[in-house]
Amino acid sequence: MTGSTTRVGSKGQRLILTLLLVAIAPLLNLTHIPLLFDVYLIFGSIATMTAVMLLGTPAAVLVAVSGSLVTLFLWGHPYALLIFSLEALCVGLCHRYWNLNLVLADMLYWVVAGMPLVGIFYYFGLDNDSATTALIALKQPLNGVLNALLAVILVLALEALARSGTMRPLRSSRFEFSEVLFISLLLGIALAGTLPIVVEGARDQVIHEQFTARQLQEHARTVTHLLEQEPEQSEAPLTRKLAIAQTSPDFGIALLGNQGQVIASIGAIRSLAEEGGDIATRANGLSLWQPYQERHALKQWQQGSYLTTATVQNVPGVDQVLVEYPAAPVVEQLRTNQLQLLAILFVIIMLGVPAAYLFSFLLTRPLAKLTRSSHGLTRQITSGELPQLPDSMLAEYNELSHTLSEVTRALTNAFREINRSQDTLRQTVAEKTTELSHANTLLNSVLDSATEISIIATDTRGTISVFNHGAERLLGYHADELVGKCTPLAFHDADEVTARAQELGQRLNKPIEDFTALIGVTADGGAEIRNWTYIHKNGQRIPVSLMVTAIRDGNNELTGYLGIALDISERQRMDTLKDEFISTVSHELRTPLTSISGALALVRNGTLGHVPDSMRQMLNIAENNAKRLILLVNDLLDIQKIASGHLHFHVETCALPPLLDEAIEQNQPYGRKRGVTVELMGPIPDIDVSVDRVRLIQALSNLLSNAIKFSPDDCPVEVRAEQDGDELTIAVIDQGAGIPDHFHHRIFQKFAQADSSDARQKGGTGLGLAITRELIEQMGGWVTFETSPTAGTRFYIRLPLATGASATTSIPAPTEPAPRQVLAPATIDTSPTRPLVLHVEDDADLIDVMRVAAGNRFELHFATSLAAAREQLQHPRRYQLVLLDIGLPDGSGWQLLPEIYRQQPQANVVILSGQHLSRQELDLVEATFTKSQASIDILLSTLETLTSHPSDR
Repeated sequence: MTGSTTRVGSKGQRLILTLLLVAIAPLLNLTHIPLLFDVYLIFGSIATMTAVMLLGTPAAVLVAVSGSLVTLFLWGHPYALLIFSLEALCVGLCHRYWNLNLVLADMLYWVVAGMPLVGIFYYFGLDNDSATTALIALKQPLNGVLNALLAVILVLALEALARSGTMRPLRSSRFEFSEVLFISLLLGIALAGTLPIVVEGARDQVIHEQFTARQLQEHARTVTHLLEQEPEQSEAPLTRKLAIAQTSPDFGIALLGNQGQVIASIGAIRSLAEEGGDIATRANGLSLWQPYQERHALKQWQQGSYLTTATVQNVPGVDQVLVEYPAAPVVEQLRTNQLQLLAILFVIIMLGVPAAYLFSFLLTRPLAKLTRSSHGLTRQITSGELPQLPDSMLAEYNELSHTLSEVTRALTNAFREINRSQDTLRQTVAEKTTELSHANTLLNSVLDSATEISIIATDTRGTISVFNHGAERLLGYHADELVGKCTPLAFHDADEVTARAQELGQRLNKPIEDFTALIGVTADGGAEIRNWTYIHKNGQRIPVSLMVTAIRDGNNELTGYLGIALDISERQRMDTLKDEFISTVSHELRTPLTSISGALALVRNGTLGHVPDSMRQMLNIAENNAKRLILLVNDLLDIQKIASGHLHFHVETCALPPLLDEAIEQNQPYGRKRGVTVELMGPIPDIDVSVDRVRLIQALSNLLSNAIKFSPDDCPVEVRAEQDGDELTIAVIDQGAGIPDHFHHRIFQKFAQADSSDARQKGGTGLGLAITRELIEQMGGWVTFETSPTAGTRFYIRLPLATGASATTSIPAPTEPAPRQVLAPATIDTSPTRPLVLHVEDDADLIDVMRVAAGNRFELHFATSLAAAREQLQHPRRYQLVLLDIGLPDGSGWQLLPEIYRQQPQANVVILSGQHLSRQELDLVEATFTKSQASIDILLSTLETLTSHPSDR
C-alpha cells in the first residue's frame, strides 16, 4: 500500500493477471449498491487500484480504460474514460515513484484534479444543472477513495491467505503495521460516517412519501364524503364537488365507474392518459405511476405521479375516487436533502483519510524507531557493544524497548562466553578428529583383515561405496573398478535376481526393481540372509551366503545397505556328501530294520510255531525297540530332507472331512492301546483345502499321537475344525498336564523334550512337532498352541482354503511321499493255483522274512540282482506281480521296469525300497512301500489285491 509497487510473479503470470483485471473491470463497473437517493457506490475502480498495487501504472491505465468503456457505451460521452484513466495514471505514479499511500494518493487526485474536471465536463459539456453537477462532483471522489480502500483490503486479505500457505504470495514485501492500522482506522471512520447518513437518507425518503400519502388520502376522503352526502349522477355537479375538494391545482381527482371508466375529473390525471406507464405499489397505500418512454430511472421518477384510490359507497355509477399528485416536487426536495447528506459524508471521508494516516503514523512511530534501531543489533551484539534502544511515551512500546535491551545485553554476554568457548571447542574438535582418524584407521584395518569375508556397502540407490579386500579376493575385482561406479548387480546371477524380484513382487503385490530384490525387506529393519551366486571376474560361479542389513545414521535415517558374504562352496560340497551318506543310510538301515521288524512279528504271532510266555515278553521288548528305532530313522531322514529341500509336495484340492476321518482312523489303534479315544467334535465344515493329502495326514498323526501319548487314561482327545474367512483352523485338544512355561519357546525345535525321563517313559524322538511345523508351513499354513496345567494343550493348524477349481500342482518343499494307497478292496485268490510273484531284492534276510510271511498265499520267485531278474522275466511263466527294490548291486530297479512292461504286460509292479520316490516315479507303478515304514500285513494284503486284478496296461 505504501512504497513502490511490487510486481507479482513472472511475465506470463502478470499478463494473465492483467487480462483478468481487464475482464473484471467492466463487470465491476456495472455492479453497484445504493448509498443515498440517486447516489450509487460503483466498484469499477477496485480493479484499477488492485492493478496499481500489483502490476504497475501501465497495466492500471489499461484496466481503467476497460472499465470506463461501460460508461461510454451506456451514456455516450467520453468524460468518464478520460477522468478514470487520468486517475489510474496519477495514482500509479504517486504510489510507485513518490512512495505515497494509495488511498491518500487517490484522495489527492480527486481533490486536486478529479473534482474540477467533473465540474467542467458535466456542467459545461453535458449541460447539467448545478445540483446534478454538485452531486456527481461529491459522489465521484467518495466512490474513488472507498474503492481504493476496498482494493487495499482485498490485496491485504489475499496476502494473508498466501502467507498462511493457501496460495503463493502476491508481493515479495510484507505489509507494514502502520499500513494495516491506517486501513483499520479509515475503515472504521468510513463505516461510522456512512451508515448513519445512509440510514438518514432512507428515512428522509420514507417521511416525504408518508406526507404525500396523507395528502392524497385526505383529498380522497373529502371527495367521498361530498359524494355520499348528495349523490348525483350528472357530470356538472360531480365536477363542482371535485373542485371543492381540490386544494391545489397540482392535485388531479377523478371519479371512476365500476368498469374503470372516468365519470368526472379535475386537474391532470396522467396515470389514465393514453401515453401509458407502470404503476408500482409503495408503502401506506401509496402507488407511483412512471411513464414508459423515459429510460433514466431518476427522470422517470421525476415525470411520474403519486396516486391513491378510495372506494365510494351508495353513489350510483361511481365506484372509486382516484387522487394523483406529481412526483417532481418530492424528488426535488429529496435531491436537495440528499445533496446535503452527501456533502457531510464527503467531508467525513476526506477529513478521515488524512486523520487516519496521521494517527497511524503517530501510533506506530515508536515501533518504527525501535525497528530501525534493531537493524544494527546483530553487528553490535557480535562485536560486544551494548546497543541503546529508544524510549517511548507509550508504556507498551517502552516496556518492549527495555525488554529488548535486556535481551541484547544477555546476548552480548553470551557471545563473549561463546568466543571464550570457541578456543576450547577447537581444541576438542582437534582431539575428536584425531580419535575419529584412529577409529577410521582401525575400521579400515578390520575391513582389510577380513580377507575371507566379502564386505560390500552401498548407498540407498545401490551404488557401491565400500569394497573390502575379502570382496576383492572373492570376486577378482579391484575396489577402484566398482566403488562409486556400479551396483552389486554387476556380479550377481541375473536369473537369480529376476526370480527373487518376481517372488517379492508377488508377496508385496507391487513391481520390484532388481536392486530391491537384493536388499529384500531390510529397509524396514532387521536382516535378510539368503544364498546367492556371485560371478567372478573370470566368469566362475561362486555360491555365497549373503546377509544384508540397512545402514542408518544417528537420526535413524536410512543411508545405505551392508552386504556380508561368505563363500559356501565347501559347505555345499559337505552337504552333498551328507546327502549321499543319508541316502546310503536310508537304504542300508531301512532294509535290515524291515527284516528285523517283520521277523519279530512272525515269531511273536506264532507263524513259526508256538511261542512260550517267557519268550513272548522278550519278543515284545525286541519288537517295540525295533519300532522305536524305525521311528527314529524315519524321523531323522524326514528332518534331513526338510532341511535340504529334497522333500516334494503334491498339492491338490482335497475335501476336509475325509482327511480328518483318515487321520483319526490311523491313530485309533494307538489310542485304544492307551485307553484313549479320539473324537471328532462339533460340525465339520464341508470345505476344500489346498494341501498335500499324505503330508497333512502325517502332520495330523504327529499331533494326535502326541496328544494320545500325554493324555490320562480314559480321557478323550478331541479334534475340531472351523472356517475363519478364507482360512481353516484344525484343533487337536488333549487333557494332559500341559506344557511347562520354560519349554514354550523350544516346543518346535528338533529333539526338544520337556522332560527327558518322561520322554523315555512315554517314547518318542523329539522330532514330531518340528516335522509337523515344517510340513504345515510348506503348505502355506502355520502351527501354534495354547496350554494350561488344568485344561491341557490345544495345538492349532491354520491352512488356506482352496480357491477355484480343483487342480494338482507339484512344488519343491520338504516332505516325502508315503506308501501309495490301493484303490481296490483286498480279496483272497481261492483258486487252486497260487499267484506267481517275482520278488527282486538283494537282502537275503528280507527274502527269508517275505518267504515265511507269504506262506502258501503266493508262489514266490526271488532274484537278487538285475541280471537274475532278467533271466526270470524271460521264462515263459506269467507273473501276476513283481515286487521290486530300487537299490540293487548291478543297477537301479527302474532299469528293469521297461522289460517288465514288455515281457510281462499283465504283471502289476509294487516298489518296496528304502529310497524315497518322486511323484513322477510313483505314477509309473501300481503301489509303493518304504522299507521300515511298511507293515508286513498291509504289504501282503496289497499284494493279494493286486494279484487278483491283472494290470490293464
